[in-house]
Amino acid sequence: MPCDDRMKRRSFLAWAGGGLTALAAGAMGKGLAWAHQPMPFKKGNRKDVPAAKVQGLAPGVPTNFPEARAWLVLEKDGSIIAFDEQCTHKGCQFAWNASQKEFQCPCHQSRFDATGKVLGGPTPKPLTRLKVEKAQDGALKLLD
Repeated sequence: MPCDDRMKRRSFLAWAGGGLTALAAGAMGKGLAWAHQPMPFKKGNRKDVPAAKVQGLAPGVPTNFPEARAWLVLEKDGSIIAFDEQCTHKGCQFAWNASQKEFQCPCHQSRFDATGKVLGGPTPKPLTRLKVEKAQDGALKLLD
């Protein structure tokens, strides 16, 4: 009687399916671990905000200046507050939602009002304020 040491089809499929499941679980675990790593915060090297753009600010309406990596808000009293464009939770870039009048972070749903105060989400800290220095020509220098 011949010896049949070959793997049966059903056994092979079960073995292969288990191996693929293990690979998929490993890949998902690595992806989830990466997603929960804080993003590096960029410091310094912010470009100045030109005077012409500063004059175009509307009171109480946050305006993004990507070249300065910041959001500016013109207060009713004429002062300007500036926020770093990265969320204080994990460093993602947040955006202003004009209809809800709040900053929203797409990564973990942190929410902030126009003054940077936390409205909800996992972050316990308000938005990072930047020091604002006004040059003689009206341009703004933003400092960490």
